[in-house]
Amino acid sequence: WNILPGAAKAETLAVNLTIHVNPDRTVRSVQITDTARYSSDAFFRAAADNAIRAIQHPDCTPLDLPPDKYKMWKEITLNFDPGSMF
Repeated sequence: WNILPGAAKAETLAVNLTIHVNPDRTVRSVQITDTARYSSDAFFRAAADNAIRAIQHPDCTPLDLPPDKYKMWKEITLNFDPGSMF
């Protein structure tokens, strides 16, 4: 995941995603938690779209999860936080 260069206040663009995963560890769906901010903030929308692309990238599937613990990871919330990158 990469934050866009030059994004205003990039350190504040933390994106939370809810990911639904199939039993074969492939991603079924991804939802952005903060839909209001997604609709109103172009920089946040770009960061969120980049996070979604990272989750759906072919190199990231199947996810590296223990196959025998599906009930634990069938729904995952991930926080993409560029603040921890600075």
